[in-house]
Amino acid sequence: MKSIQDRILSMEKCLLRLIAYKEIPQDKLITSVTDFILHTQEIVSINNLAKEHGISLRQLERRFKAKVGLTLKEFQCVTRFTRTMNSMRNKPAQSILAVAFENGYYDHSHLTNEFKKMSGSNPSSFK
Repeated sequence: MKSIQDRILSMEKCLLRLIAYKEIPQDKLITSVTDFILHTQEIVSINNLAKEHGISLRQLERRFKAKVGLTLKEFQCVTRFTRTMNSMRNKPAQSILAVAFENGYYDHSHLTNEFKKMSGSNPSSFK
């Protein structure tokens, strides 16, 4: 059985390969959306993303899934999870509740549920 660290590294490598795949023509809209999600600390409404980019929600979802291989919501969850893992690595003394709030989770249980879904373990086992 793979450790949490191994699972996370595998997931990160897979996402980076999907985003950086050079043979697929770049879609500037999708690149803009992924860059925005990757570089913002807050969870952004997908409806607002579509409006800001001048495209319908359904069209954005379809194009994103075709290019990235994940839905926008899945991509946001993976990005937030990765950010949370990095936060836990960089600030090991910080409480799990503080990490949860810092990364946009509503409370400790929200972080724990998401963590279990993504890694199969509790956040406390990672610390």
